[in-house]
Amino acid sequence: MSNNIHIFTHHGLDGIGAILVLGWSFPDANITFNTITNAKFFKEKYQDWLSTKAAEKNNKIFIVNLTLQPEDVPLIDK
Repeated sequence: MSNNIHIFTHHGLDGIGAILVLGWSFPDANITFNTITNAKFFKEKYQDWLSTKAAEKNNKIFIVNLTLQPEDVPLIDK
């Protein structure tokens, strides 16, 4: 499996900066991302993404620059 990374981040400049830093940290990786306007929409976006075939191709997932709710942790802690 190639190194495929998906990133969930806030849509501001600092969120885009996180994408750049991960790109520099993993220069050979195929990186895709979702930007989220508000952390309260994270669960819906994450579940929608998980239901796609694209989700199966990623071997690393990063969630950066988002303050998640405690109830979101079981969803991502798998």
